Amino acid sequence: MVLPKPDPKVHIFDPDRAVDTTLEFVHDRMGNPTIGINPMLPGLSDKLDPWVAGDLIGFLGYTSNGKSSMASYVVNQHGNRLAAYQKEHPDYNHVIVYFTWEQPIEQQTAVDFSRASKISVSDILHGKITENQFKNLQTVGEQRKTLPIWLVGHSIKEDRTKPMLNMDEVNQILMTIEGERGMVVDLVVLDYLQRIRRMRPDIREGYMQICDDARSMALKSPVLLLSQAKREILKSSWPAPTISDAQETSNYEQSCTHMFGFMMPKQGKYKDMTINGVLYNIESMDKKLLDHMLVMSVLKQTLGPATFDIVYELGFGGTYLREWGEPEPIEDRLGKLL
Repeated sequence: MVLPKPDPKVHIFDPDRAVDTTLEFVHDRMGNPTIGINPMLPGLSDKLDPWVAGDLIGFLGYTSNGKSSMASYVVNQHGNRLAAYQKEHPDYNHVIVYFTWEQPIEQQTAVDFSRASKISVSDILHGKITENQFKNLQTVGEQRKTLPIWLVGHSIKEDRTKPMLNMDEVNQILMTIEGERGMVVDLVVLDYLQRIRRMRPDIREGYMQICDDARSMALKSPVLLLSQAKREILKSSWPAPTISDAQETSNYEQSCTHMFGFMMPKQGKYKDMTINGVLYNIESMDKKLLDHMLVMSVLKQTLGPATFDIVYELGFGGTYLREWGEPEPIEDRLGKLL
């Protein structure tokens, strides 16, 4: 990504200008009731910092271990928060922009349909639904249109191949959304690091540059950068990723202001595991329940506590999230989502 060159007229702040700029910045935030991204994760309301401009948040996990589903959940939570405020203030033009290099737009949106309709994502995508269910999806679709979540990626219906964007192209799209479309971007999601097209031939240097570009991009609004964990974690005694386990890059942990690691026990061959002093007998657990078990590690925060774990029950694609062990049977909560 081409970065602006330092300009003495713009980038030098004498004491008067530094104070005036900061007071103006604080005053703008006072008048903005939705400033910052509250992750709104169950059980952590008093432990997580809000994500604000300047923050690069890292979601780290091995393939199919819940990082994209958690990103979808967080985005949906803030999207609903924005939509509720925009209902009373129609001119409040704040949006979330979700870049996906992995999942097609139809699958991303089908997760939103599933969350609201309680029809499984698989049935929706395979067309295994009735006419009445389709009418329900049309109603749900109108509701989804009110969520200010913009998607950038590829379409099964409209594309022949995936457009593998680089960070310059990501920046150009953001400038279009902000400049030509007049939107204010609250959060940028990049899903995920190893799929972003590198601008340097060396793998390590290419991904380091992407991390630097993502941190620079966070100047105006927080950026959530998902990353694949390296394969070696599957051989470790504790399979959840640590702060230094990002694949093919050594500066992910330095670039990120916040980091979260994700691991789903169903992906490994574990007989049991102890988390926060609680023994979970994985080997004897009902498979339907195990399919939804997620261990999240809070690895790094700017101000809040870090290096602790929490166990969640996670719906496919982030359709729901709750602390592990709540009393209602999973079948009662999900119905056809199983």
